[in-house]
Amino acid sequence: LALKSRRQLTMVPSLSTEEEPREQQVVGKSVLLGLGYYCRKRHIRICNAPPYSPCPVLVSLYAAMGLHSYNFRQGKSFKFSRVLEYSETYGPPAASTYRMALDAMDPCLNSDRIFETSVTEKSYGKLALRCNFAIPHGETRIEYSIIDEIRGSREASMEYNLRDCMPEMPPMDPFQDTNRFYLLNKSEVEENEWIRMYLDLAFATTIRGTSKVPDLSKLEIVEVAVSISKEESSTSVTSHTDERLGLCRPTNAVFYIRHMDWSRARVKKNDVDRIAIVRRIFNHRTGWFCLIGQILSSQTIPKPIMDDNPSLPVAAIL
Repeated sequence: LALKSRRQLTMVPSLSTEEEPREQQVVGKSVLLGLGYYCRKRHIRICNAPPYSPCPVLVSLYAAMGLHSYNFRQGKSFKFSRVLEYSETYGPPAASTYRMALDAMDPCLNSDRIFETSVTEKSYGKLALRCNFAIPHGETRIEYSIIDEIRGSREASMEYNLRDCMPEMPPMDPFQDTNRFYLLNKSEVEENEWIRMYLDLAFATTIRGTSKVPDLSKLEIVEVAVSISKEESSTSVTSHTDERLGLCRPTNAVFYIRHMDWSRARVKKNDVDRIAIVRRIFNHRTGWFCLIGQILSSQTIPKPIMDDNPSLPVAAIL
């Protein structure tokens, strides 16, 4: 009886006279249902409410990505606290769309606020994610015509589907070429916590083929470099009072996150020195926020080009 009292059964109206109404089981107080979110074939999971297990690591990372996209777009600094509930809809082979309600803390007011966000996996087993929207509870979501957007612009279509967007290792060492890349110092990496989130997402999404829970504690950031498009490089820095952090703000940027992966598998292969390459794409009109990238061995970092005819040492000349 106690278990039954904790469960609420919500009848979802059928969209066809040929189908019978289905029951949707919800445990705890539903935030998404309170927002008018009714959909068949989606099972809403309340995090940390029995008999469900705690929220999966990947879902928490997706929720944090959604909040990050809101902060990025609005210039806010909300801190991710926890996922309240989420639903998962299966799309192309194994890839899914997650809709989540989360708690976030406003450091200015020292108070919590509920957000709703949606993240779509464009490919299973890869870092290829699109945040469709992220809004505070109670605010109206602005709807855009996706069809009109992708038909009207080839670039928008590529961004929406993340085609030909995978970043590659540049021809020059991004941690040495200061003309094309900016190397963040330790304090900048620590202040911008989303850099760590980019690494965690790159790692967690690429090990989906295993049943193991991703152990993010084994990852240790060594250094971070960032490159931005030529179109933004002339305006991004001058538009911010802090020239250094201005390089972290462009909408289209590629981050090179060198890190040590101390997991047992990497230690056995003697391949702990790794680099995550993450491209960030933001569409100002639609609000789409995308992350796409991959993790490579640091051995793929280009070696310095040696001069075929090096100058003779001074001692030899003398």
